[in-house]
Amino acid sequence: MLEHVQVNMATPTYRQIAKLANVSLAAVSYALRNRPEASAEMRARVQAAARKIGYKPNPMVTALMTNQRKGHLRRTARAIIVQLMSAQAEKQLSTYISRHALSDEIRAICEDAGFLFERLRWDDFGESPRKLFAALRTRRTAGVIFCETIPQWALAAGWDDYALVSQGSALPGMPCHYTCIDHHLNVLCCIERLTGLGYRKIGFAMARTGWIDRDRYRALSAYLGWMTQAGTGSRLAFWSEQWQRDIFLEWVRKQKPEVIIAVQHEPLEYLRSAGYRIPEDIGFAHFDLDPDWSDLAGIRQNYFENWQATAHLLIEQINLNARGIPKHQHSISITSDWVDGPSVRRITRPHPSDNVFR
Repeated sequence: MLEHVQVNMATPTYRQIAKLANVSLAAVSYALRNRPEASAEMRARVQAAARKIGYKPNPMVTALMTNQRKGHLRRTARAIIVQLMSAQAEKQLSTYISRHALSDEIRAICEDAGFLFERLRWDDFGESPRKLFAALRTRRTAGVIFCETIPQWALAAGWDDYALVSQGSALPGMPCHYTCIDHHLNVLCCIERLTGLGYRKIGFAMARTGWIDRDRYRALSAYLGWMTQAGTGSRLAFWSEQWQRDIFLEWVRKQKPEVIIAVQHEPLEYLRSAGYRIPEDIGFAHFDLDPDWSDLAGIRQNYFENWQATAHLLIEQINLNARGIPKHQHSISITSDWVDGPSVRRITRPHPSDNVFR
């Protein structure tokens, strides 16, 4: 049985505070918690921005963190929270500054709750469960965060001694609690914005990737479900095992979508290379916007809030003394934000009265 909690992003977020104060997400986190990493001037600026947009701390989270700090006072030595990830995922963290902020945020939350934080790589254990669990025992590990994946060899017995949470999606073979981005509602948000601009023939393009499989095709199912009930008469979904330029462009020529929602960047590159003008000939909405892509409209995923939720969920399990695979799997899903951009435009359609013969 899956219990599901959805986080409402209509309330002010760290990202909005950071934009108003012109600081990083990590700086917002430090300032709002009065951590020493933020200077007095930084704390004052961030807290003023938070008041201006009406930000209020979540009382449930505040109560949880208070209990965690009280628990820390009873500890004689600090236990460790371990984040397990692949070498490829760690490389991505080292490449993108925003990913650094994500990692720093989990570390700060763990330390506030009285835990040390350490990241380990699956690759370092040589596909040996014995070496993996020996490393966890040596570190006095209290809880484990699975970062998006778990290799088949690590599914062996031995997880009953640890609080467990998966970050990013549910894990096949490891039905622990998890946090994720709500791709279903994000697609519906994207479609709502595009229809509000006047688009009617809305296409959707994606190719198979690991996260799409792990997310159980929620983005694709949301698109197909919406187009079916909307009665538009067209479901312009492009699906491929891997991106192929000629096949994608043939689909565009045949289906003639007015705008395309794409989960990856390849469709935009194919359209531009084929001479399509964006948005004059065809609109484009990206489903996973990077903060630096000011030339595109689409969905900016709230990864920062997702990672925050991951840390809080795991610490809650530790304090409840919940270990191993739970009887009922819980999930926390985070919705994201639509960002306006020049890759879409308002569509003006003739009014029915304009067709009256004179």
